[in-house]
Amino acid sequence: PRQTQMIHESLNEFISTQGNHKIYRDTLKQTNPPLIPHLAVILKDLLFIEDGNQNFKSNGMVNFEKMSMLSLVFNQIQRFQEHPFLFPEIPAIQDLLMKKEAIIKDEKEWYR
Repeated sequence: PRQTQMIHESLNEFISTQGNHKIYRDTLKQTNPPLIPHLAVILKDLLFIEDGNQNFKSNGMVNFEKMSMLSLVFNQIQRFQEHPFLFPEIPAIQDLLMKKEAIIKDEKEWYR
């Protein structure tokens, strides 16, 4: 349906890689926790920081610019962890999740 297509397009725009995920990053800055960040974006940032920068400068000194970039990413992660999700308790769901056998049946059944 048209409404589903519009939602899909909106989500695609939100997580677009254009401008290094600019729309997503701008939204994240304006949103108060609790929230769950897009792990792939964080991992990409860490990878580019690690691969694109030496730990030490040519004179043997620590590359504090790299350490500062890493610190920004880690501070962002900590900001997400500071606020817990306050979900209401729903006993029926809790009971179901506590019964492993109700969720994880015979593994052979998964691959039939």
